[in-house]
This record gives sequence, C-alpha cells and structure tokens, in this order.
Amino acid sequence: YKGSHQIALSIARGFIDRVRHLGEEIADQLVGMDEEIELVLIALLAGENIFFLSLPGAAKTTLSRMVAQGVDGRLFRINLNPDVSRNDLFGALDPSALREGRWARKLSGLATASVAITDELFKASGSVLNMLLEAYEEHTLSEPDGVHRLPLLVGIAASNELVNATPQNAA
Repeated sequence: YKGSHQIALSIARGFIDRVRHLGEEIADQLVGMDEEIELVLIALLAGENIFFLSLPGAAKTTLSRMVAQGVDGRLFRINLNPDVSRNDLFGALDPSALREGRWARKLSGLATASVAITDELFKASGSVLNMLLEAYEEHTLSEPDGVHRLPLLVGIAASNELVNATPQNAA
C-alpha cells in the first residue's frame, strides 16, 4: 500500500507542477489576466467548469486555446445563438449508419474536445443549454444509441451580458 501511495503522490505532484508551469507560460503571454488564468487552471485540476462575464475581446478564447495546447488537447469553440443545434455541438448523424438501419452520430466538436468554450451562453436555446449542462456537468452525451463519455477536462462558458431577469428566463 505504501509504495502505491507514494507512486500516486508522485504522479499528482508531477501533474500539479505541469499545470503550474502551464499557468506561468500563459501568464507571460496574457498580461493582466492572472486571476482568470488561475481560475481556469483550478477548474482544470478539479475537473470542473467556469463561467466568465466579460467584455468582448477579453482573451477568453485565447486563454482557452492556450490551455488546450498546454494539455495536448483539442479545443472546441462556438458562439451560441438560437440557431445552434445538437449537430453543431456534437457532430452530424452518420449517413452510412443510417443506411444500415443503425442510429449513430459522427462524433465531433464538443464530443471530442478536452477544452471547450461556449461563448454568448445566454443567447442559446433552452434545449442547447440542457445539452451543455449534461456535457459540462456529467461529461456525457446521451443519445439513442447510448451514453457517450466525453473527454472534456474543463468547460468554459462565457457571456458579454447578463440574462434579463424575467419569468421566461427563470429555470
């Protein structure tokens, strides 16, 4: 037990050191964003998500891209609007599978990303917000052919404006 505990501790320390180094590299390039960088890296370490409310051009996407590169991962980025669909987020249906009488999706986008940024969060439809909730919180995609595990390490949601506080927006 003691030997395996020491190995696990060594691996954890190595990972934390790599994340710390990644933060330093990003901070050298994104001046004045120390707090945002730290928050994203804490979310990465915890396997959680983060929400940014900020002005356009605040380097949220650049930060997301740098984190994805730093973990040798894949970035998914989308600006949400009422027309964004499940296919836009997770990939289109697989026509060859449908011809064979099977239901399957050609997984892409958020379904294959390790870091995702969904911008303009409050402009998405209710159904897209529900899909994002499952993807970000459960790291899964529920489909008729089964539940797919997503490789998402950190989800970043962002908006330039707060949602209006009306009964229609209550959830």
